[in-house]
Amino acid sequence: MAVITGSNCAVPMHFFGDFRVVFERITVDYQTSGQNWIEPDRALWYQNGTVDRIDESYDAHREAAVDFVQAIRDRRPALCPIAEGLRDVQLLHHLTTSAERGGIPVA
Repeated sequence: MAVITGSNCAVPMHFFGDFRVVFERITVDYQTSGQNWIEPDRALWYQNGTVDRIDESYDAHREAAVDFVQAIRDRRPALCPIAEGLRDVQLLHHLTTSAERGGIPVA
């Protein structure tokens, strides 16, 4: 179970976006000024009393896509299994549907 909170100040031409994801033993904070050419975005990972800055210098989506193609070529499971992605999409669908229905659980 996790809780996600966020904000977007909707300032024209600036895309501010701060959010926090809280799991049972891990918290992740993401902060952006909307002007990453002036101040880089920050992502911090808190776990077991330590704080680590998440390295955003690489494109994780690209790495996942490259691995997916290579997994097909090598006939091996991808690092990000399709079934896991499908479960994530289904969960998000159920969460939003439940919220639209006033919190009624969705099967």
